[in-house]
Amino acid sequence: MYSKYEVSIPEFFGYVTLLQGYLPFADRKTGRRNVNFSVTSRDDATSSARQSLSSAVDDMTWVIKDAPAMKEESFTTTIDNHITKIEFQLAQYRFPNRPYQDVMGSWAKVNETRMEREDFGSFKRNNGWLDDDMKLITKGAATAEEKARKIYAYVRDNFTCTAYGGTLLSDGVSLKDVFKKKSGTTGDINLLLLAMLRHESITANPVLVSSRSHGKAHPIYPLMDRFNYLVCEAKFGDTNTVYLDASHRMLGFNKLPELCYSGLAYTLGDLPAPVSLDADSLTEEEVTNLIIINDDKGFVEQ
Repeated sequence: MYSKYEVSIPEFFGYVTLLQGYLPFADRKTGRRNVNFSVTSRDDATSSARQSLSSAVDDMTWVIKDAPAMKEESFTTTIDNHITKIEFQLAQYRFPNRPYQDVMGSWAKVNETRMEREDFGSFKRNNGWLDDDMKLITKGAATAEEKARKIYAYVRDNFTCTAYGGTLLSDGVSLKDVFKKKSGTTGDINLLLLAMLRHESITANPVLVSSRSHGKAHPIYPLMDRFNYLVCEAKFGDTNTVYLDASHRMLGFNKLPELCYSGLAYTLGDLPAPVSLDADSLTEEEVTNLIIINDDKGFVEQ
């Protein structure tokens, strides 16, 4: 019937406040006061210093009255997308006599950091160990798209997905291990697919996705915990872009599973950029056959 949330944040910490939901606030207050803090700082494992600091503190209060119950509906992605809530994301440290330290970063910084990780950016390496196998897999392909179709079909039909999800290689696993074992998580399989596509000089990049049950990703801030799935983007020329997920058997070329259509996704790699995977972007085709049976003349199909 009555929900009140109070938060006090010293100016040492810069937070981004994320509000979600449809319910109006019955009361919303902000204030500022000064507080004395006793702080211990350590330069290394053996030395430390204690000092008194005066800091402004921001006090915030939110109140909601008579919030109705939330009901799961048949086509709801996840109820978490609709609950009224407040989240805080640490963005910056602001200690006195020190330069501000960014914590959250930007998409450009996230892209740079991810590409340096062995459990993510290894698909961009030379990966010469694929040379002999790729000759067999792409045999007979004349164009880049034909090569991509053969590579995708090979990975989709010959690899077993052990767990749907993940945006990194599994702990202690390399791309070469995934290729030898012919199994892995969605992240393992699709990162290998990227490596194979790039081996054939095909423009391909990873796409971070938040599955429908995981909730929507934030449209501005690079919050990595909002993404739990990875697919591939491949480009042929300036106008032909396809999206691939080789972890699902029987899935066609340039098709993604339903769980990927939750809104915003993000492409990393050569040029980080947002991608829209809205359910409304899917098209359906319906074919109706009417068959009329006639005992004297057989049947006529219309």
